[in-house]
Amino acid sequence: PDGEQVEQARRFAEQALTMPPEEAARQIVAAVQSRRPRLVITRAARAGDWLVRLAPARYWSLTERVARRRKIT
Repeated sequence: PDGEQVEQARRFAEQALTMPPEEAARQIVAAVQSRRPRLVITRAARAGDWLVRLAPARYWSLTERVARRRKIT
């Protein structure tokens, strides 16, 4: 990847990764202990999960549009 792609990935990570790792770990352990087959951790991930289930064919175009509005890409 070139420098601009690396910078875009860094900006995306800063905006998307909003949960402390300790909290994510706590949720993962709880899900494993309760044998939950699926775990979606953050609100942003839940929104994406909902969107991909609601409109799977349009998911990537919609997420790209949102990313452009938020200036992530």
